[in-house]
Amino acid sequence: RRYKGALEQLKDELSKLTKRQCEIVSTDVDEDTTAAIVVFNKAYSEPVHKFLAMENVNQIRLPSDLEDMPFDQAYEEIRHRRQELPSDLDSVRTELELMSVKWYLKLATVRDVLTDKIDEISAIPKFGQTDYAFVITGWLPASEMSDLKKEIASSLGTDAIVNQLEIDEKEFDQTPVAIKNIKAVEPFQQLLGVYGTPKYGTLDPSWFLFFFYPLFFGMIVGDVGYGLIMLGIVLYLRFRYRDNDNIRLATSILGPAATMVIVFGFVYGEFFGDLMSRYLGWVQVISFTVGGITVSLPFHRTELVTVFMYFALAVGVIHVLLGLTLGLINAIRTKHRKHMYEKGGILTFLVAIGLVVVIAIVGDNWGSWSIWGQAIFAVLALLGFIFAIRGGGVMGAVDTVESVAHMASYIRIMAVGLAGAIFADAVNSIVAGIGMVVLAAIVGILLHSLNFMICAFSPTIHALRLNFLEFFGKFYETGSEEYRPFQKTGGEKGA
Repeated sequence: RRYKGALEQLKDELSKLTKRQCEIVSTDVDEDTTAAIVVFNKAYSEPVHKFLAMENVNQIRLPSDLEDMPFDQAYEEIRHRRQELPSDLDSVRTELELMSVKWYLKLATVRDVLTDKIDEISAIPKFGQTDYAFVITGWLPASEMSDLKKEIASSLGTDAIVNQLEIDEKEFDQTPVAIKNIKAVEPFQQLLGVYGTPKYGTLDPSWFLFFFYPLFFGMIVGDVGYGLIMLGIVLYLRFRYRDNDNIRLATSILGPAATMVIVFGFVYGEFFGDLMSRYLGWVQVISFTVGGITVSLPFHRTELVTVFMYFALAVGVIHVLLGLTLGLINAIRTKHRKHMYEKGGILTFLVAIGLVVVIAIVGDNWGSWSIWGQAIFAVLALLGFIFAIRGGGVMGAVDTVESVAHMASYIRIMAVGLAGAIFADAVNSIVAGIGMVVLAAIVGILLHSLNFMICAFSPTIHALRLNFLEFFGKFYETGSEEYRPFQKTGGEKGA
């Protein structure tokens, strides 16, 4: 309909082509479409159709069996067909259902049999045969090796020999990976599958995602009220849609995250912002001493912004250094020397630089030991940087600088979390200034609902980013494929 104004220009051009033997009748079909009927002398059919095609005017053509009918007869025929369409569709659906009842089981069985035959043919290259012996090679988790030997022995006795071959590190890229975790970690393992299957011989990151994702999510949101609502929604979806696999996966991941939101809500003393601490006065300060350091809870992050920022940075330093340590372990396990040099060099550089800064801050009373300490660790930092370049080349230097940037990236825990907390406090201030109770309740519910939706989605993105990019990028290597045992379609695992 936005081109409706062009109909007058279209009529003028068609009048020129048809020597004023043309009429246009138009009407609005719906909010977006205007339909028009162009009536003209049949002698001008070719130039008119060419003109409409060049101007990109969509033409609705009649079915071939109606093209030669007079327009009024074609119109009546179309109306008659339109009335019959619902019953025709019902007949088609009924016919399809009958065909499904008759053929589905047979066709599904044939499909499964053919799939199994194709898998059997694909497995033939793994068999070797002579006049006196045969050999079968394949993959099997080491934990199931004893069961296989017992099964072979009970079926074939001493006529078959089972040998376990060592996997060379050169074969790690082609080795299928069998991952098995406890039930609580399995949902995070499936989430990790989006990123790829871990390379054989490396560490499984599922446990780290299981621990750090809820931790970061809780640190960012950190509100008892919001956490209780999240947990309530998770439990409702869990029991309401218990047969939906996607819902079960999502709630298994978000349940621990919502729980950590409640835990950090107690740490921050936040219940829908400062509602409990400032307006209801239900929060009591608790102080205790750990290692000579006095700690007071709750930790009001909106008042201790600088401390909160340092805390987020400390989390980032620990997380990145842990990732580099895991990367070094993976390099040692896979005997990848270049990765060993690069990860170990970056780790040495960052730790040494950190110690230089610490000595510079706290070493005023150490005298010459402070200078010697800084010099020693500065040399270690230089050696680490050299080894990082030796292992990764130019990218080793880039990764070293990038690791420092990744540590700073954890400030988002403070920034995003603080934004949500300040928003909640501002909502409470607005509500407190409204004299009418009912209006104050409506405004408070609406604004807190808006903040809740932001807190439900934005921290999820940031918590996943800190794990998948800043952390997994330091050690996670993807493999070729996940281990899938040879088995019949829809059947149990076979040998």
